[in-house]
Amino acid sequence: MRWTLCSALILTAAISFAAAQAATITVGLEGCDYVSIQGAVEEANPGDTISVQSGTFRENVVVDKTLILRGTDSGSGKPIVDGKGVGSAIILSADRITLEGIVVKNSGFGKAGIEIKSDNNRIRNNLVTDNKWYGISLSDSDDNVITGNVV
Repeated sequence: MRWTLCSALILTAAISFAAAQAATITVGLEGCDYVSIQGAVEEANPGDTISVQSGTFRENVVVDKTLILRGTDSGSGKPIVDGKGVGSAIILSADRITLEGIVVKNSGFGKAGIEIKSDNNRIRNNLVTDNKWYGISLSDSDDNVITGNVV
């Protein structure tokens, strides 16, 4: 009887610990954890959610770990990732990333608004516009679900 109770307590603690590991990190022009999406990605742990608030983020974002990158309209529309006309605006290079609710624009010549180089990702409800070459590009990737985007 004691072993069963002890096992149950250890299992409950392990589940609680795992659930506590996933965090939500906010990105916005002011009043958030980060002002840069890439800075948030670099500091995030696999499984975290990065909530990007309204605003224009002039940067190229490389997501190299399993994360949820979610755009949030905080009053002035969906957040915008502007690739500055250089490279791909967003690159997904880890498996099982969710990218949703973001406007992606201004990638460089020969590059994509969203470049996917990994598997089992969910790309949904984004606006991919005004890119110089590709809207969404997939290479060496399998089992990605791309739904509800306007490209």
